[in-house]
Amino acid sequence: MKPPTAVAALTRKGRAAIVMICAVVVGFYFWRCQATVSELGRDQGKDQYYNLLVAGFQSGHLHLEIEVPAGLARLADPYDPAASLPYRKDEFAPLRLHDTSYYGGRLHVYFGVTPALILFWPYHALTGGWLTHARAVAVFCSLGFLAGVWLLLDIVRRCFPRVPPAVVAAGVVAFGFANSVPVMMWRADVWEVPISCAFMLIMVALVAAWRALHERGRSGWWLAAASLAYALAIGARPAALPGSLMLLGPMFAVWRQHQGDPRGWTLPRLLLAVAAPMLVIGIGLAWYNQQRFGSPFEFGQRYQLAGDRQDNTRHFSSSYVWFNFRLYFLSFAEWRSAFPFLSNVAIPPAPSGHGDVDMPYGVLVNTPFALFAFMVARSWRRREIGVGRELPWFATTLAGLFAVNSLLLCFFYGTCTRYQVEFHPPLVLLACLGVFALESNDGVAPRRRRTWRVAWISCLVYSSAFGALKSFQGMGENFLARGLVRMKQGDDEAALLFFQRAIQFAPERLDPRFHAAVLGERLGRIPEAIACLQDLVRIAPHHAIAQNNLGRLWDITGHPDKAIRCFEAALEHRPDMFEAAFNLGSIYQNTGRQELAAAAFRRAAELRPEFAEAHYFLSIALRAIGRTDE
Repeated sequence: MKPPTAVAALTRKGRAAIVMICAVVVGFYFWRCQATVSELGRDQGKDQYYNLLVAGFQSGHLHLEIEVPAGLARLADPYDPAASLPYRKDEFAPLRLHDTSYYGGRLHVYFGVTPALILFWPYHALTGGWLTHARAVAVFCSLGFLAGVWLLLDIVRRCFPRVPPAVVAAGVVAFGFANSVPVMMWRADVWEVPISCAFMLIMVALVAAWRALHERGRSGWWLAAASLAYALAIGARPAALPGSLMLLGPMFAVWRQHQGDPRGWTLPRLLLAVAAPMLVIGIGLAWYNQQRFGSPFEFGQRYQLAGDRQDNTRHFSSSYVWFNFRLYFLSFAEWRSAFPFLSNVAIPPAPSGHGDVDMPYGVLVNTPFALFAFMVARSWRRREIGVGRELPWFATTLAGLFAVNSLLLCFFYGTCTRYQVEFHPPLVLLACLGVFALESNDGVAPRRRRTWRVAWISCLVYSSAFGALKSFQGMGENFLARGLVRMKQGDDEAALLFFQRAIQFAPERLDPRFHAAVLGERLGRIPEAIACLQDLVRIAPHHAIAQNNLGRLWDITGHPDKAIRCFEAALEHRPDMFEAAFNLGSIYQNTGRQELAAAAFRRAAELRPEFAEAHYFLSIALRAIGRTDE
C-alpha cells in the first residue's frame, strides 16, 4: 500500500515532541541503570561475567578467564547449593561465583553469548576499556525502545494518517514506560543483559518483518534480516526460540503478495530466506555448546552453581501455569504512603517444585493500558481508516509473539519481573495500535469518542506512572548492595547510610536492618542498633541471631529482663544456638539466679563442648549453689 503523503503525526512539531520524549526515555533508562551495584561484588567492568567471557575468547578458549577456587574444585558435589554457598554468595568474598556453570574444571556462563559478540567484545576492541553490565543493559534497552518507536511511527505513517500528533506521542510514552523494561532496571546486572539484548534484537526483527511487508522487491532480504536478528536474540536468550514462529506470518503474507508475479519471491525462496540465518546461527550455537559442555543442546543450566539444584529440577510443568498466570497478569500491587509508593504483590502458595518468585506484577491490572491490545482488531474492520492487508498480518505476528512467550513462561518454574520483558512489549505495541484505531475511526459518536479517550488516557497515565515508580522499588536492593561493598571496604559510616536507605526503600527486607544494627553497635550508636533489631524481630520473631544480638544490647544498656526474653526467644527458635544459651547463663549469673545460670551454662557446654568458658562459668554457678562435686 502506498503511504499517504500528508501525515499529521509527522509534522515538524510532532517530530520535535517525539524526539523530546525519546530523549527523556533514553535518559531515564541510563539514569536508572547507573544506580546499579553488582550483587556479585563485581563492580569493575573487567571483573564482570561478560567481560571475563570476552577475555577468555581473546585468550583462545570458551570459558571464563578466571581461576577455579581450590576449595570448589575439591567439593564432592559442587552442584549442592549448601556446599557451593561459600563460593557463590559470600558477601565479603573478593569475587562471587553465583550462577556460573562449572563443568570440566572450568567456569562458564549459561547466559547467552550474543551480548559478548555484538557489544562487549567490539567495545573492548575499539576502546580498550570494559563495558559494565549496567551500561550494556541501558544501551540494549534504549536501542530496543528506539526500534519500537520507529515501528510505531511507520505504522502510523502508512495505516493511521489521521491520528493526531498528541496520540502518537502518547503511544511513544506508553512504549517507553509501560512495558516492563524500566522495571527491570532496578538491577541492571548479568541476569538482565541477555534479556535486554534479546528485547532489542526482537524489536529489530519486527522492524525488518514490517519492512518486508511493504518493500516488494526486497521482501525476501528483509525477511532474512528479520530471521538473522531473531536468531541472534535466541543466542542471547534461548527461551526466545518458540517465538521465532512469528516469522511465518510475514513470510506467508509476502508470498500471497507475490503470487502471480513471475518476478516475485516464490515460497521456497522465502522459506530459504527465513531458514538460512536461523540454521547458520543454530549450528554456531550447537558447536559452542558442544565445545563447552559436550552436548549441542546444553547451555550450561544443569551445571549451574545456583541456590537450588539445576541438574534434577523440573523446570517446566503444567502445574505451574495457573500460579504464574495469576502473578504475571492478575496480581495487583497495592499503593502505600512511602516512596516509591508501591508494595510487592501478594504471593499465593506456590505449587510443589516451583522456585523463586522475584517481584512480578500483573500487567493487565497494574498497567491497564495493555488492555487496549484487545481493540486492535478494529483496525482492519474499519475500512475508512485506510488499513490494508499488511496491518492484520503484522498485528497477528505481534499477538503470536506475545502468546507464545507468555505461555512458555507460565510453564516455567520461576517467576520474575525481568522475564516480563519477553512478552509485555509486544502487548504494549498492540495496545498502541488499538488506540490508534480508536482515534482514527470517524464513525464513532463524539460523546463515545470522548469516553474512550478519557479511558485510554487514564490508563496510559496510570500505567506509565506505575512503570516509572516500580523501577525504583528495587532501590532497596541497590542500596543494600552498596552498603555491603562499603562494609567490605571498611567504610562503616557510608555503609550504615546505605543500609538506612535500603530500609527506607525496602522495609520488608531483613538483611539491611541486621547489617545496620551490626554497624550501629560497632560505631557506638547503641540506641539506633536496638531500634533496628526491635523492628527486625517484630517483622521476623523467628530470627534467632537478631534476638540474640538484641539481648546482648539490652544487657549492655542495663535491661536484664528484656535481655532474658530475647535470649529465650532465640533458643525457642534455634535450640542449638549455644551463644544464646551462654549469654542467658551470664545474665542469670550476674543477677544472682545461679540455678538458672547453671542450667543455661550446662546447655551451652553440651552444645559446644570445646567452648572452655561455658565449662568455667558452669563450675562457678555450681559452686555457688553448693554442688561442688559437679
